[in-house]
Amino acid sequence: MERFQLSRVKLSWTALLALAHFTYLLVGATIFQMLEREAESNNRNHFQLEKLNFLANYTCLDGPALE
Repeated sequence: MERFQLSRVKLSWTALLALAHFTYLLVGATIFQMLEREAESNNRNHFQLEKLNFLANYTCLDGPALE
């Protein structure tokens, strides 16, 4: 009987550690996304401007040809 209780305690600690680990990863990913959101938006806008400049310089291409 004591062995059964010991394995339940181990299982509960393992589940608690797994839950803590995934919570830690989720919080870290959320913080990273919040910090990088503006930089990603700036990069996306810069890329679109460069693409439009490229299309303006090379009129033989159209937008769908680059996609």
